[in-house]
Amino acid sequence: MTHVIIGVGAAGIMAAKTIRELEPDARIIMISVDDHVHSRCMLHKYLSRERSEETLSFVPDDFFEAADITWIKNREVIHIDTAKQEVELDDRTRISYDRLLIATGAHSVFPPIMNFKEAKNVFGLRNLSDAQKIRAFAEKADRILIFGSGLVGMDAAYGFLEQDKDVTVVEMADRILPKQLDETAGNAYQKLFEQHGCKFLLGKKAVLTAMPETDRITSVLFDDGTIIECDMIVVAAGVRPAVSCAADSGIFIDRYIRVDDFMKTSCDHIYAAGDVNGISGIWPNAMKQGYTAACNMCGIPTPYEDKYGMKNTMNFYGLTTLSLGDGMAAGGDEIIIREDSRSYKKAILHDGCLKSLLIQGDLDYSGIYQYLIKNQIPLDSVKTDIFHLSFADFYGIDKTGQYCYQIAGA
Repeated sequence: MTHVIIGVGAAGIMAAKTIRELEPDARIIMISVDDHVHSRCMLHKYLSRERSEETLSFVPDDFFEAADITWIKNREVIHIDTAKQEVELDDRTRISYDRLLIATGAHSVFPPIMNFKEAKNVFGLRNLSDAQKIRAFAEKADRILIFGSGLVGMDAAYGFLEQDKDVTVVEMADRILPKQLDETAGNAYQKLFEQHGCKFLLGKKAVLTAMPETDRITSVLFDDGTIIECDMIVVAAGVRPAVSCAADSGIFIDRYIRVDDFMKTSCDHIYAAGDVNGISGIWPNAMKQGYTAACNMCGIPTPYEDKYGMKNTMNFYGLTTLSLGDGMAAGGDEIIIREDSRSYKKAILHDGCLKSLLIQGDLDYSGIYQYLIKNQIPLDSVKTDIFHLSFADFYGIDKTGQYCYQIAGA
């Protein structure tokens, strides 16, 4: 059996490890445009020069050799022939597969702002190759403009601030980290970044850029008349799935590569995991999808059961935050907030079950909450305060001595 995996990110690597465990004699071929395995979560450490290409890796140095995996580096899959069960590379090499996993991730999306696509000093930040270009250009750039204040944008801002760059973050929303945090938690980070020299332009939209004959944008005009001069622009305002390899292949694509509960695409023997399938690109979810796809590629029917596991963790300047579930409150939801000098906590309940949780500060004993959200455990009968729950509130010993699920005290 020959398994071909496109991409060496979290989903692809986990799939390869799982296949090797399940099929010790299988042939595994991995193909990637990058020549280093790297954690996207650590790219800001690369920008700040705290890490190198080698120390961004999340696998042992001998991973491919020890697992007997063929890794084809610096090559792009340009076409998938589903009839012949082959992938074609950009050097016209064709590789046959029995099972194929598409784990190509996503690319940065540039907003429709004049000169952004043409300018030589505007960069997206998604993969190591992007970070390498940014780090090289930043050596001669002092004033850096970052579009987008999500995790990628704030990671980039942190990396540049560590190098004493003049950093301005632009966000169309009226607060930073708008998809991950509420106003209170976001403001806490904004204050910390401002204390370290970062400037913010919130609720503003770029309308015009100045790009002289150097082919570099030197300033950006915003809709309130503000003009920001810059040497370099980093775009972290959104992504699009990297689906080009599957174009004209017969694989169903609706912006994302669509998959079923088993990570299978519309074509036999082909699976997709991670950002490219649109379910969730968060690191642990991508790894779980890679594992699920691998099991099914090896003939072990395994559904993906982590659809409620949306999770974000962040730590800037010593302030840690955990965000779980869908943080958007709807009509009829119950919102509970606790705030003191050590932490800020917010829970949203829907029909008696925990819908989302945000904890900023002390994250001790927070593992129970992902379990509650994923399994939608009713909390109506629980007498413990929601922010002090533990597994002991839900499990106990039954009359036969077995450890079982129950509502403690019910």
